[in-house]
Amino acid sequence: MSPVVPKCLALILCDAVRRDRPGGDPSIVRAFDAFDVPAFPANTGRFSIWIQLIDGNGETAMKLFIEHVPPDRVEAELVAPVEFSVNFANPNVVVDHVAVLQDGIELEKVGRYRLRLEADGATILQRYFVARHAS
Repeated sequence: MSPVVPKCLALILCDAVRRDRPGGDPSIVRAFDAFDVPAFPANTGRFSIWIQLIDGNGETAMKLFIEHVPPDRVEAELVAPVEFSVNFANPNVVVDHVAVLQDGIELEKVGRYRLRLEADGATILQRYFVARHAS
């Protein structure tokens, strides 16, 4: 029997995710789709990725890959992996996870990057972002 693969409802780059109380609704602080840096290579500094999931079943191994997508190749280059697990006690309840990249990531090149989320080894969502020179 193959595992139940959850659906990803949101995969958002942001400065932080806050809640006014435990279990309260999340508030996303400055969502973005680009890193503006003065020169390359560069460290992004701390940021977060808010992930919202549904339709899973039980404990699920998750991997979030941050990858550079070169314009002249099919294969992406791994920048950073983030591993975590999510427990789906009820498949009808939306579950969220916040990946905090405390030390940021190293961006070696200007260009297109992506977040690629896997659940039990299957890619369930990809989200693209860019790294560019600050103007």
